[in-house]
Amino acid sequence: MEALLVQEPVGADGSALFDAYWPLAQPIVRNYILGLLGRRGATDEVVQEVAYTCLRRIATFDSSRDFTAWALGVARLEVFTHRRRQILLPLGDFPDLEVAMSDVQEITANQDDLRRKALLTCQERLSEQHRRFIDLRYGENCSHDEMAERLSMRVGTIKVALSRIRTLLRECVEHRLAGTGAP
Repeated sequence: MEALLVQEPVGADGSALFDAYWPLAQPIVRNYILGLLGRRGATDEVVQEVAYTCLRRIATFDSSRDFTAWALGVARLEVFTHRRRQILLPLGDFPDLEVAMSDVQEITANQDDLRRKALLTCQERLSEQHRRFIDLRYGENCSHDEMAERLSMRVGTIKVALSRIRTLLRECVEHRLAGTGAP
């Protein structure tokens, strides 16, 4: 891509310069912002802010630089400002948001509770040896080395066994949550 270097001097208001170069830089700036934010609505808002800031600050633009690169620098700062504003928005400005968030938390808690119950049921179905592996690793927080020493096994064997047990448990939980009840 060819650089947009400004050849003419920047005037007092600079709007002619902005009008000449912004249409060429705008698609690149927009794609950059979209890549950072991932949302079209927010992207459009930030692109407008970038255009306004570039127009307002065109007098500070160094004519020996690439206009698009300069606009991308402005865009980076505007994305940062946009994200900061989103974090600082008080919930009071969105009364329905608190209700929606509590609903999401309740649904999540219910799903976690169902998943926990399914996991406990699936653990009961494990062999005695497999339950011993799970108890040592997660109940007693033993490292692979400690488990290998306590069980008189190689570390590699412990790691493979735990991986297989976790796969069995995951599949069992998924089946139970799907309503089949069978591992």
